[in-house]
Amino acid sequence: MRERGSRADRLLATFLDELDERVRDLERNLLAYERESDPQDRARRVTELFRAVHSLKGAAHAVGLTPLAALCHELESRLAGSRDGGGDLSAELVGVLLAAADALAEAGRALRAGRDLDTARLAAVLGPPARIAPAVDLGRASAGPEASPGSTGWGAPGSEAAVRVEAGTLDAILARSGEASVERRKLAAHVAALEDLRAFVTDWQAEWRTQRRERGDAREAVGAIAGRVGERLSAAATLVDDRASAAAEAVRDLDRVTAALDDLLRGVRMQPFAEACAGLERVVRDLALAQGKEARLEISGGEVALDRGVIAQMRDPLRHLVRNAVDHGVEAPPARLAAGKAAAATVRVGARIEGDRVVIVVSDDGAGFSDAAIRSRAAEGGLPAPRDRDELARLVLTPGFSTRETVTAVSGRGIGLDVVRAAVEALRGTVELSWEPGRGSRCELRVPVSLATTEVVLVRASGALFALPAGDVRRIERVSPSAVRSLEGRPTLVRDGERPVPLVSLAGVLGLPVPELGDRELLRVVRLDAVAGEIALVVDETIAQREVVATNLGRRLRDLPLVSGAAVLETGEVAVLLKSAALARAAVGAAAPSEATVRRTGAAPARRRVLVVDDSATTRSLVRSILEAAGYEVAVAADGAEAWAKLQEGRPDLVVSDVDMPRMDGFTLCEAVRRSPRTRDLPFVLVTALGSDADRARGMEVGADAYVVKAQFDQGTLLETLARLVA
Repeated sequence: MRERGSRADRLLATFLDELDERVRDLERNLLAYERESDPQDRARRVTELFRAVHSLKGAAHAVGLTPLAALCHELESRLAGSRDGGGDLSAELVGVLLAAADALAEAGRALRAGRDLDTARLAAVLGPPARIAPAVDLGRASAGPEASPGSTGWGAPGSEAAVRVEAGTLDAILARSGEASVERRKLAAHVAALEDLRAFVTDWQAEWRTQRRERGDAREAVGAIAGRVGERLSAAATLVDDRASAAAEAVRDLDRVTAALDDLLRGVRMQPFAEACAGLERVVRDLALAQGKEARLEISGGEVALDRGVIAQMRDPLRHLVRNAVDHGVEAPPARLAAGKAAAATVRVGARIEGDRVVIVVSDDGAGFSDAAIRSRAAEGGLPAPRDRDELARLVLTPGFSTRETVTAVSGRGIGLDVVRAAVEALRGTVELSWEPGRGSRCELRVPVSLATTEVVLVRASGALFALPAGDVRRIERVSPSAVRSLEGRPTLVRDGERPVPLVSLAGVLGLPVPELGDRELLRVVRLDAVAGEIALVVDETIAQREVVATNLGRRLRDLPLVSGAAVLETGEVAVLLKSAALARAAVGAAAPSEATVRRTGAAPARRRVLVVDDSATTRSLVRSILEAAGYEVAVAADGAEAWAKLQEGRPDLVVSDVDMPRMDGFTLCEAVRRSPRTRDLPFVLVTALGSDADRARGMEVGADAYVVKAQFDQGTLLETLARLVA
């Protein structure tokens, strides 16, 4: 029974993939049919529609999905009549076929989720005369006997080279490839050390020869000893030379292998940009029809190859932008004609590669945004009056903002563009919105081409290592304190011929101690471009631009407002990846600072000892780097049991622990600490993703001194909590 069930599951999974493909074929050909006027082209489209429905009918029969097969059979009959009659489809039949495509797609989603088919929904597509048979138990279905002649079955001709790979498997392979790259860089560091050793031994040999020539061989014993030492030095030099050469060759080989592996794996993960645009033409068509408008979609750059993860995450933002363009921007035909435009509007979606980023532009030739409406809504909400078009655009991208007076099924809730901004920033990307009243709008999205690696600029702030997206770094420079002015109570970088730029300390924004700077010391500044505007970040040190393998922080830390991930460098250090847009908003939106924001004494805490307990290696490394940068001495444990053992060996000044861990969780560890006379007064902080009232109550019940929810966590909160407990 288990084998048969497993076989049925595989058949169903294959069928669902084919169902998705056939639904796309139906929509693509129907929309193309409506655009085309040539009778031969239309007849060809009808033939393609018939083949898609016919093939899907056979596949549905093969897996015993009788309701879907019955629907496809009826569609096939109606298409056969149109095909035999010359290839014309009535507007009514086009509507039925589009509705059928929607119903089939919905059926696929239901089957993937393990739900029963809605036979009433399927029957409603065709109207009262149609009858849809009940479903057949898939476990009793057999593949093949009921398949109609000419159906595609389970594989298309010539598809032997195509292999389906689970997304999780691909991600795991890419992660291992990234680790191999780190190991290669470690090996390169060893080679450098061997090269140094070889140079040292070579110098030693030369010095020994010089000494022998100068001192002579007056004593035979000394000469014999010298000879033996010289021989050993020569042997050591040969050995070091051989080892260094072998290690260098190993690095070259590993470099070649990992480079080829990376290229292959990236190729497997890449998909054409057109995949992200699937269904957009239907969105434009249906929404324009429902609102009495005329609009068409143009897609360019569909062949641009992007990471499948980027493709998946860009589908919803593109759908939001296209719907927004038709709903907000496109005018009714009479209004467009009166403005000297064509009756039908054009919505354009395009993609192009710039460096390690893809630039996606969604534009339209509609009415554009109304400056007056945005200013009016800002005033109603008590927001500061925008000074220019850039500030107007940033306001439109804020959560909950909408210029619609009423809520409709499409717009008015103020979530569309906020969804776009959030999705793009989750990819460490940026959004730029612009428009010309009466002429149209334009939204430019910049996101990484690949999620496997990312280009970053490494910097240090308050001793900790951070990574900024290289694509958002406009300039790195040294700035004299004389170029800093106070503008509206904020330190501002003022240069001749340039727009003033807010100047903030990166450490201060992150809640870390800000080092004191001398009055004549040049400031190290990274100028960052983001949606919230350009900012100048004061850092301790700028290190290098580098390609790194980004690691997600996992569910416990994924909601950190300023952090998007982490990267392990060849030195073993962990660099915290920062979100440039969120960083800019935090910096610009902070309370008006004084000059002390850039130059104030940040005395590090006393050298207190902290035990960090978490089962996630990434989380341990991240928290450790934050605390060590703040001046703490840090020890770590992978779970409560290991932490308890370490507490028996020595007593730290404070414990910072996760809750959900194997062997011994954080609640149990805290209870044990409070029961022991030696540790009962030890400050104990729980930092966890568990944020319910019951979890908080449980934390207080076991004796935790503080309970920090990771969804609301930032470095400043943690450091302030620790400082208060060890003061």
